Amino acid sequence: MFLWVLDTNVLSAMFKPQLSGELADLVMGAAPCIAFVQLGELTSWAIARNWGSTRSQDLTEWVNKFPVIDGDAAVAETWGEI
Repeated sequence: MFLWVLDTNVLSAMFKPQLSGELADLVMGAAPCIAFVQLGELTSWAIARNWGSTRSQDLTEWVNKFPVIDGDAAVAETWGEI
């Protein structure tokens, strides 16, 4: 198994759940993780779309299943290279 840093659009499709096809198969074979940037984007979406407390809590519980990569200069540079 290998680690994958999932992009926000993939995380969004997984949460809905609307991820299918070849990408879903690839994600199933990986150990997904997220960067602090994706956590921030997902949180921002919930706020901007006025999600209620139940759906926001569902998102928080779901996201907590993934390891979160903290940010620093090295992470930002690696992210830029990816």
